[in-house]
Amino acid sequence: MPFVLLNDVCKEYRRDAVGVRAAHKVSFTIERGELVMIVGPSGAGKTTVLNLLGGMDRCDSGEIIVDGVHVDAMSRRALTRYRREDIGFVFQFYNLVQNLTAVENIELATEISKRAASPMKMLQKVGMADRADHFPAQLSGGEQQRVSIARALCKKPKLLLCDEPTGALDFQTGQVVLRLLQQCCREDGMTVVIITHNRALIPMADRVIELSGGKVTSVTMQKNPLPVSEIKW
Repeated sequence: MPFVLLNDVCKEYRRDAVGVRAAHKVSFTIERGELVMIVGPSGAGKTTVLNLLGGMDRCDSGEIIVDGVHVDAMSRRALTRYRREDIGFVFQFYNLVQNLTAVENIELATEISKRAASPMKMLQKVGMADRADHFPAQLSGGEQQRVSIARALCKKPKLLLCDEPTGALDFQTGQVVLRLLQQCCREDGMTVVIITHNRALIPMADRVIELSGGKVTSVTMQKNPLPVSEIKW
């Protein structure tokens, strides 16, 4: 069985008594250790799929299986444990606690995960050890995103989910962040899913899933993904 399996997943939201179909019979697989890019225009259903994968929302129908476990059938308590222990989240706007230092932000992850790594080791991994005692307001956008990634990695998640992780960054800092995410796959064997509307990033992925109107329009495997250093956008 693949590491991640979505089978005919549907999700509809209600807005002013009108149903909005965010995901319709979405089906795809992901193998362990892959870097996966989910691409599509705004409103394609990318964030909905990421939220369903991460247990932040429930599907209306269909199957979601991660590492052999039916996420779609989990109780509320089991979903909370799944989010805490198995999933790492990286957001576009960092979501750091402003009155905590970089290392203190990462220490938050150690309080909710049983197998958490050392916060300082994670800061070293992302090249931010010398900024451990700085507050978010004292860090650049790229530095804050690297702290965000270190916080997610500190949990040692099975699955790292990234929602437009370079959307608020310039090219140079965005390249640093993407290189770090690619290293998580290549060196640590972590499964990483990135959603983006930036199609220029597609060449770095092992698998590309295209969404449009809440449906999967194509799934493409790339045998020779490019290193981030060779990608321009």
